[in-house]
This record gives sequence, C-alpha cells and structure tokens, in this order.
Amino acid sequence: MKKKAQIMILLLTTALTLLFACRSETGPYGSLGNSNGNISNGGTSVRSSDWIYFMNYADNNALYRINTGSLSEEKISDDQGFYLNIAEDGLIYSNGSDSSFLYRMNLKDMSSE
Repeated sequence: MKKKAQIMILLLTTALTLLFACRSETGPYGSLGNSNGNISNGGTSVRSSDWIYFMNYADNNALYRINTGSLSEEKISDDQGFYLNIAEDGLIYSNGSDSSFLYRMNLKDMSSE
C-alpha cells in the first residue's frame, strides 16, 4: 500500500510539473521567451511582435532575426548571443564574444549599447 501511495504522489507531481512548466508566457511587451524554460535552455530564441530573434548555430552563434509574416531572415550581429530576452525596445543578451558580458541591442535601429 505504501508503494502505491508513493507512485500516486510521483504521478501527481509529474502531472503538475508538466501542466505548469509547459505553458507559454507572454511578457508585458507582447514578447515570448522571457520564461524560466527559455533561460534554462540557454535562451537561444525570443519573440517580439513580428520578429523572432535567435542565435544561429551554423554561423558561430551569431544573432539573427526572422520576420514571422514574410519569413525573411537577416543577420543583425556577429556577437555570439546567449540567454536572449526582450525588455522594452531592446534585445538583452549575454555576449559570448566578449567574456559573456551583458549587451543591449535597440530593436528600432539595431544598435548595440
């Protein structure tokens, strides 16, 4: 009987974990990606309005963006971007090309700060 109770608790814990860990979170600026799951997976991509920003493994982890409507893709930086996040009008990332310092890229003119 004790083993059945342990199995039931394990199944319930697993079900609750899947229920709450697999949901999509939208940030205050309509962005997707600023979640614990995204961060724990290296933050390789993040979405903001009509754009998905991502690190391109095939190009030495350089930063790219792709338009969700037209699927047009463009390189936005040679920086090796990790842990991508959107905050206000900026893409925040850890720059692997520069000792993993935090960088902010303005999304309006794509300039780094």
